[in-house]
Amino acid sequence: MADLTINDLPDELMAKIQKLAKNNNRSLSEQVIVALEIILREGGPKYIVSPDTDPSWEDRRKMTPELIARIERINEELPEDIELPDSLQLLREDRDR
Repeated sequence: MADLTINDLPDELMAKIQKLAKNNNRSLSEQVIVALEIILREGGPKYIVSPDTDPSWEDRRKMTPELIARIERINEELPEDIELPDSLQLLREDRDR
């Protein structure tokens, strides 16, 4: 089997990998291999943060309905007859500067 050395691995990332390995009863090497296999098989992770790696994840997840409600309230308060600028025209003006 081949060996892989990773230089300059951020401490935070190392801590997350160690936590995952501990939670899954794996060695650090086993956890990294499993993570790489999942990433390569699925084309990449859908979520970089998860409850396993981010202690604030659950709090942020609970806030989602409240944030959506706030966005909807703001949208309802906006006048319906707002004329938005033509994005193509804005791009042309930007390019001409």
